[in-house]
Amino acid sequence: MDLQLKDKSVIVTGGAKGIGLAITKAFLEEGARVCMVGTDEKTLQEVRAQVGQPDRCIGIRCDVTKAAQIRDCIRTVEQTFGGVDILVNNAGVLKPARIEDLTEEQWDHDMAVNLKSTFLCTKGVIEPMKRRGGGVIINASSFAAQIPSVGQSVYAAAKSGVKSFTRVSAAELAPYNIRTFAYIPGVIKTQLVAPLIEDPQNAERMKNDIAAHRFGEPSEVASVVVFLASERAGYVSGTSIEVAGGKFCVQNPGKIYE
Repeated sequence: MDLQLKDKSVIVTGGAKGIGLAITKAFLEEGARVCMVGTDEKTLQEVRAQVGQPDRCIGIRCDVTKAAQIRDCIRTVEQTFGGVDILVNNAGVLKPARIEDLTEEQWDHDMAVNLKSTFLCTKGVIEPMKRRGGGVIINASSFAAQIPSVGQSVYAAAKSGVKSFTRVSAAELAPYNIRTFAYIPGVIKTQLVAPLIEDPQNAERMKNDIAAHRFGEPSEVASVVVFLASERAGYVSGTSIEVAGGKFCVQNPGKIYE
């Protein structure tokens, strides 16, 4: 299926690692041009070399919690690729801490990375997308917004905020032909999840919450994101899509494997 994404200009925050990297690669495979945004210049350039498409892939060091840096980043993308068609707000951070141990500084930092950055980047691409006649904005929410976990109060609050922000932005930006939706990954095999599934007993316990009884691959999230970013999904907006293998589709999905 031709998704008609050839030469579309895409920005992926956190685009050089984990799910973000898989999304970067998936868009490149469809012929799009991608700007990976991150804070580690070395990683950005190493990944750019690895994907082997320097004419279609650039890396820009940018703190997505800073409006001025975001504006500079978007300006560079416009100058390099001629505009902005798709934004993937994928950047995020998870540092578990119980409320009584959580500092005000950590709360502010994690909220800024996980939620404020989504607002700032969205705001930054509105005018460029209007000039292109429309666009797509895709936000990373989390299963923590569905069912929070102990030690993830700030993360769950931020990702719940992303879900609500997605719905409001979908309505406000619809007159400009800008679609907005969010994706909710389940347990995906990334560096973030690796420490949780290294212990076989813990891994089995986590699988018991998933109907598919396995963990997901970053590519499985990326393929959904890329399809929904295309005009093949032109009537999808204002919603959050789970890519979670049926995680908690019932209270006891693991029962079927006993």
